Amino acid sequence: MNGTGKISLFLYMIFLFCFSVFSVGQQSYLMNQKVFNSDEINYGKGVAVVQNRFFVVGDNLVSDTCSNFYFAKIDDDTSITNLRFYGGSSTETVNAVLPLGDTGFLLAGSAASNNGDLSSNFGLGDCWLVRTDTAGNILWQQNYGGSAYDRADAVAKLPEGGFVVTGSTRSADHQVGFNHGESDLWLFKIDDQGNLLWEKTLGGSDVDNGKALIVLDDTLLMIFGNTKSDDGDVAVNHGKSDYWLIRFNMKGDTIVWEKTYGDEESDAGSDMIEAHDGGYILAGSSRTGEKGIENNGKNDYRVLKVDKNGQIIWDHSFGGSMDEIANDVLTADGEGYLVSGYTYSQDGDVEGNHGGRDMWIVKLNNDGKMEWQRPLGGMYHEVAYGADICNDGGYRITGYAISKSGDVLGHDKRKMDTWTVKLCEENVVKDFVNICDGQSYEWEGDVYDEEGTYEKYYVNRCGFDSIRQLKLRINDYPESFEIEGEEQPYFGKPFTYTAPLIYQNIYHWFPVNGVVVDTPAFNRIAIAWGGGGTGVLKAVAERPGGCLSDTAFFEVTIVGEAVNDVSKEAVSVGPVPVSDVLTVKGKHIIKAELYGLSGNRMLSADNHNEASGLKLEVSALPAGVYYLKIKLKHKVVIKKIVKI
Repeated sequence: MNGTGKISLFLYMIFLFCFSVFSVGQQSYLMNQKVFNSDEINYGKGVAVVQNRFFVVGDNLVSDTCSNFYFAKIDDDTSITNLRFYGGSSTETVNAVLPLGDTGFLLAGSAASNNGDLSSNFGLGDCWLVRTDTAGNILWQQNYGGSAYDRADAVAKLPEGGFVVTGSTRSADHQVGFNHGESDLWLFKIDDQGNLLWEKTLGGSDVDNGKALIVLDDTLLMIFGNTKSDDGDVAVNHGKSDYWLIRFNMKGDTIVWEKTYGDEESDAGSDMIEAHDGGYILAGSSRTGEKGIENNGKNDYRVLKVDKNGQIIWDHSFGGSMDEIANDVLTADGEGYLVSGYTYSQDGDVEGNHGGRDMWIVKLNNDGKMEWQRPLGGMYHEVAYGADICNDGGYRITGYAISKSGDVLGHDKRKMDTWTVKLCEENVVKDFVNICDGQSYEWEGDVYDEEGTYEKYYVNRCGFDSIRQLKLRINDYPESFEIEGEEQPYFGKPFTYTAPLIYQNIYHWFPVNGVVVDTPAFNRIAIAWGGGGTGVLKAVAERPGGCLSDTAFFEVTIVGEAVNDVSKEAVSVGPVPVSDVLTVKGKHIIKAELYGLSGNRMLSADNHNEASGLKLEVSALPAGVYYLKIKLKHKVVIKKIVKI
């Protein structure tokens, strides 16, 4: 995928990496903390470290019916030197802050006002973006949405200029062109001045939303959110609510692929970042463990690592017998990940809770294992919403505090108040490195070519003595292998192909004239072959260190139509060949997806009226042979398409 026309399936991912690093933290230190002590109720929602200063954004409650964005600049870790408020006479809530270097910031959230800093509002609440300079002065502001409730939860800058925003919408009018159901994930692009360029809703008939964005290039996005749907753009739902990960093509206005992750109860995703060594880290909370997902009690932190194709590499939960909610995940300084939120527990993975609800900071290594955890707070309630890395390698965390005891110092009122803390860690850094037989590895200025453990000492940027440790492993190259499977498959019917079950081997599969239907095991793949007489399945074995074997090829002769031939399902597709619009008609059609010969999805369309069929606009595609995958109510069928 990703425009290359190949499919690489990375399974048995514990053995994938040619280089992986994790740090084992000994303990964390609370370096400083600051309570805002405002007259109004307020709480920090995000933090950004820029040079030697940090900036906090949050919500300030003026009254029971009015709240505003706020922006605070802190120069020396504890002194507020600039405080600004944005909004009108109703309710404004900030959800994200994007630093823009020395030009300022972009704040994103929701707004219900149509006065004050806002000149209009489309309905109950709009997405609201506020562009400021470094001092917090408004450069421009703009609201987006329809007549119902809309909100922005994440914003990212695009390489060619402008920004892309995600959140949710319940609207289906004004700037929102369509709504699949109760609430959709809403995605839209704006230029550098906030002008709306395009918008897209994604989802099904239930509640869906977007929480985080990663821009891969000027065409592709990763979007992370949640879904309660099991129709429309959502192929599978595992329970009441699932994590939802989407790879989206902005140029084609299409979903490249989407995956859900969940249990039989509720999973609520909150944040996503890129992993140190490729793939993505997904963070949120999970309610139960009925499908084998770890769970300690009620809601737990749940953190997943997936590869670039959405396959799970590891999946871990953390918590105690009460509730834990994760709100933020951060790439740690060099190794691992920092997860922030709150905990009510005093058992399980939680040690040192001060009372009711504490901020809970969890440091994970690169394999998703807990290195250390730190509850922060007093006898009442504290919550962390956002975190960033300081210039010295420490962590700046923001949220709110109610307590006047424990870690919360200088709080003169027992009410909700913005609270920021800085943590540093003393650590031992362990570098686990895999290389191939006959290779060497350069580490800390020396070259090593023998398997073993090596150590060096250093002082980290927080000023603590630390140890860096190298564990070097030398791996053999995989042996040559063969693929087994059906040599004369039927057109359109899935057939399974198998590579040898060998410890540490992973396989990369590349079908030609076929579409991947399933990956039932790390060494097996299911292919639905197209027409045209022949097809080829290519596979490459790999071991840690990037030790690749010879490539194996498996050629097939496609002998006829499968038993699920489209004609037997009373489905018609035409015209064939097609130049502009492809029409799919028949009963019980749910979805149609058009694939290239290499297995990359080119177009997708949902059928919102099962009795009438659907249409695909193919005029922008190059001429050639494609395969149409048609999802019916009870099965899937495939049809060969010729584009002229």
